[in-house]
Amino acid sequence: MSQVLEQGFRVESPGSALRARGDAGSHDLFDDVEDITFPASSGEPQTESNYTDGSGALFSMYLDRAEEEDKEAAERWKGDADGILVFTGLFSATVAAFLVGTYQSLQPNPQDTSAFYLAIIAQSLVVSNGSQTISLPSAPPDPSTFKPPISAIWFNSLWFLSLVISLTCALLATSLQQWARRYIRMTQPRYSPHKRARIRAFFAEGIEKLHLPWAVEALPALLHISVFLFFAGLTVFLFTINHTVFSIVLWCMGLCIGMYLCITLLPIFRHDSPYYTPLTTVAWFCATGISWLVLRTLKIIASELHGRKLVSLDSWYKISVIENQQNKRFFRGFTRETEDSALRLSSDIDVRGLSWTFNSLEEDHELEQFLAGIPGFLSSHEVTGPTNVLAEVIDHVPGMAYTVFLFIQRTFSSGLVSEAIQERRKNVYMRALDLVTPLLPVTFYHALHFWDSGPSPTMDVFGTLDFWLLAEAHSQDDDPDVAISSQCMAAAITTTMQLEERDQRWSRIVMRQLGISEDTLHLYLAHGDSVFLANLIHIVECLAPPHDNTNYTLSLDGLIRHTLRIARNFEVAGTLPELQDRFCALWNRIALMMYDEQFSEVEKRYARTILRVIRNVYISLHDGTDSQPMAFSFSTQSLNPVLWIELSYPLCGVPAHHHPSALSGSRSYVADVGDTATLRSVHECITSPVAVSAAPSGKVLPEPSLSPPSPSPHHVPTPS
Repeated sequence: MSQVLEQGFRVESPGSALRARGDAGSHDLFDDVEDITFPASSGEPQTESNYTDGSGALFSMYLDRAEEEDKEAAERWKGDADGILVFTGLFSATVAAFLVGTYQSLQPNPQDTSAFYLAIIAQSLVVSNGSQTISLPSAPPDPSTFKPPISAIWFNSLWFLSLVISLTCALLATSLQQWARRYIRMTQPRYSPHKRARIRAFFAEGIEKLHLPWAVEALPALLHISVFLFFAGLTVFLFTINHTVFSIVLWCMGLCIGMYLCITLLPIFRHDSPYYTPLTTVAWFCATGISWLVLRTLKIIASELHGRKLVSLDSWYKISVIENQQNKRFFRGFTRETEDSALRLSSDIDVRGLSWTFNSLEEDHELEQFLAGIPGFLSSHEVTGPTNVLAEVIDHVPGMAYTVFLFIQRTFSSGLVSEAIQERRKNVYMRALDLVTPLLPVTFYHALHFWDSGPSPTMDVFGTLDFWLLAEAHSQDDDPDVAISSQCMAAAITTTMQLEERDQRWSRIVMRQLGISEDTLHLYLAHGDSVFLANLIHIVECLAPPHDNTNYTLSLDGLIRHTLRIARNFEVAGTLPELQDRFCALWNRIALMMYDEQFSEVEKRYARTILRVIRNVYISLHDGTDSQPMAFSFSTQSLNPVLWIELSYPLCGVPAHHHPSALSGSRSYVADVGDTATLRSVHECITSPVAVSAAPSGKVLPEPSLSPPSPSPHHVPTPS
């Protein structure tokens, strides 16, 4: 039966019904019948009509936003009402306790009335007996002539008024809760989105037109007035009781009132003040309105005087400008005035806000969202100097770059993130690094430090073509830290790039990085690991002193160790002899730097670190020659103290390793490349086991008398 009904009746939407009516030559029995709506099955309540309309999407967006705003407003009203009810309950009980003991002072004392009439009766009895010997006390005053003391009238009036206002606030607070519930109920009927939107807009406009927010703000103000009335009555009451107690309470009350006035007026002078009372807005309007009226009066007077040539036009114009500004302030209101004060601040407030935001991030998806918002922030037209703002945020937040680095590390090492999310976070991370270059030095430094360690080596994340392009793009940055760290990162990626990833882009990057032609690259590729040897020479020339008085904030010594530890991993056998010659010439230049007084102790330490890390390459080239190191070998550990002695590092004295093309113009202490005798003498002096063993720790032999250095054409100066 149900199948027959489903086949016999077809429920159409309004759009399909209209299209059916519009078809020429077609007519259906149900053309003039509205949609058929069946009740919900299985007894479930039908919360909303099945009617669908094209406007539902927009009105649903309106309702979503409106519902959120209404919920916040209702919660705010409910919170205010709850606080008022609690306070008024306690306060009303206190005022009532005082009134119980004082309201009787407003009427005659019943005992005095009884005494008055008893005195009259006694007087009458004495007179009627004719006795003149009985002396009676004076009769009490006549109750009909009773007048309460002025003080009693004052403090009772003030206290009763305070009690009435307090109870009125409690009643209005209860009503406010009822209004909030009714508003939520009326604005969420079970209708279509369009009808619900109209009903909500209708009641929302009623709230604005009837100034319900003002009424909510007025309740605390009335409550404060009630408290002040109670204080005033208490002062009058104590004045009639005891002057000492009156003085003490008056001083305490004056202090409290003074604090209240300060809290009330402070937001007028300090717009960022968190202190506020319901009278603050009133005080601001009074102060602004009075100043505006005074300026307007002065403007009218100045206009009249200007007509009589008594006031200059410039003076009248200045008064008009100030009066116009005050007029705008008055009609904008206090809230808008405080907002404008915040918007006029410098970008330091943005730095502090973003710093707080970053420090509050705890989850990786929050960090991803923060990094994803950087490109849009940098393209903002509202923020002044967004690039400088982010740079100051990095300086303001300690360890921000390292935190971001750990974020990408966790993404790839935790094993809890899908590959799609890993790729997305990697792209977001790279985009942020490319735009915010102050993040690069710390990021690349730690990437090199953890290059081949951990369960998921950093090499798998950073040793890709994308990061290579990023590093190569910033290798000539104006920031010396960014430039040197990018050059080191590019050199590390060059050494570890897999063979299957070497395509045309790889070739172009290598040629740009090493400054060679395509033919030279092909020549390198045809001779073993010549590309890697050329890469090592290039990065050593970048890291070797002198640094032209460049101040690095990075640990350059650590950067040298981490980078060269990666760049030295290749087979030097089978490489081009010309590159081997360049390496030996570079080794000699750096080795002799340690004896040159023109270099600082820090630069000499950098030179020693370079030689210590690349010593295995030197040993491979000079194994079995006269220039073979005598103080260390392949098996020498990196922390062996002998590697910290300058005399441990020999010079290359092999004639075949020194061609004029390789050493011409290099910063070497050898005056003439062909003068092998001088070179051998230096070599024998430094590599002698006796000299090494005899040299005390921390001291070196006197510097040989050699020719002054000349600049090297292969040295790439560090950007300053």
